[in-house]
Amino acid sequence: MIPTAHPRVKSMTLGFDIREITDTVNVATTFRLRFDIWNSETELKAVTKASAEIRDAHEDHARHWAAFRNEEMVASARMCVHSDLTESPDIGIFMDVELSTPVATLNRLVVHASARGVGLAARLDECRISAAVAQGARSIVGSFPEYRIATLEKRGFRLTGQKWIPAYAESIFAYAMVLTL
Repeated sequence: MIPTAHPRVKSMTLGFDIREITDTVNVATTFRLRFDIWNSETELKAVTKASAEIRDAHEDHARHWAAFRNEEMVASARMCVHSDLTESPDIGIFMDVELSTPVATLNRLVVHASARGVGLAARLDECRISAAVAQGARSIVGSFPEYRIATLEKRGFRLTGQKWIPAYAESIFAYAMVLTL
């Protein structure tokens, strides 16, 4: 459940309009954006290719953000808060980590190649972390590509030592990270 007391985030970053898109028609656009970006960067599973979108059971209870350039979505990210870690979309890589609940999960961050290098991922992280704190999360977890590790460590995240291949992919590795609040 998304608390209505928290205002929706909207900000500008170097000509990009970043805003929360939860409960809007734009959420469905993120499913195809994820597919398009990850399909160009890694080998996706056949079932994922057949659907031409990347979505899961967490979409409806998650909060979603996107970055737009001239009203074209060029980046998106998702955050869920769970009272029980076993509800997490990435539970398999966090089973051996002691975490305080509620726990927020940061996932499904994508940035189109034409919009990289200007800090959109960091801004989307800020939006999601702020929202997680506002919703009472005591821990934040996520699985991230190797190139994001140093940036997230500067924010206080730590590696758990676990890595995995996401359910939609054949080969891309993600590294588990935790932030204790």
